[in-house]
Amino acid sequence: LTGQLVDKLKEYARGGRVGFLTVDTETERAEQKAYREKLRLGFAQERFVKTFADWKAAFKELQSQVDVLLLGNFAIRSTQ
Repeated sequence: LTGQLVDKLKEYARGGRVGFLTVDTETERAEQKAYREKLRLGFAQERFVKTFADWKAAFKELQSQVDVLLLGNFAIRSTQ
């Protein structure tokens, strides 16, 4: 189902560059690996961030670098 979702999103994108933005956790890195292996989905850009400020900066940066941006978890503890 996720592969179908990505294919559908690509219909509305200007190109095929897919990016991935998420927090830097072991779980999210496993998710990224699963996307690559199970869905045969390669990412043009990937960002694993530790703070919400980093997340916002990466989100802005990726707007000019990818056509579709998949967002992972962005719940970041305030103690980080």
